[in-house]
Amino acid sequence: MRRLIETQTTLNIAGCTVRTPPTTPQASAPERRRTRGIIRTSHRGCALSYWIVALGLVAFGFVTGFSIGAPFFLVGLALLVLGPLRRRPRIFWPPLIGLLAFILGVLMFIPLSCTAIDGVGQVSSTVCSGILGPPWSGSGLYNPPPEAFALAFRSGAVAGVAAAIVTLAWLTYRRR
Repeated sequence: MRRLIETQTTLNIAGCTVRTPPTTPQASAPERRRTRGIIRTSHRGCALSYWIVALGLVAFGFVTGFSIGAPFFLVGLALLVLGPLRRRPRIFWPPLIGLLAFILGVLMFIPLSCTAIDGVGQVSSTVCSGILGPPWSGSGLYNPPPEAFALAFRSGAVAGVAAAIVTLAWLTYRRR
């Protein structure tokens, strides 16, 4: 009578317990092939890590809201709203990727810096520019017009919708 020895590997990665299925040294080749790619995880540690990261992003975004916090707050809020759906990738990933693309699109076109030039005996001139957007300029004490922010919002919305559609199409294609 052969004695069967079951071996199981357990790893703890970022609070998530990952276990490989038990195998026996004497297992047949088809049995080893069947269990080769199977990994089981304990979702208790993963769930706690997910909620801690989401709440941390919301808290960081709230505290730094007047400087760099808005994107962090939006991503954390999206993670909190989408949290119950994270086991369903076709529902979870498109809005999250769309939001990240929206934030990136807005950051590319919004006027980020303004430079004032003052000549002796002349009215000062201010030029505001972003990474990709057109420069906005005016005289005296100048702030970019609302059209500059509307352009950034529209470009972000287009990028977000496009990224969400591409993500959904990719997840649908990959599933087949």
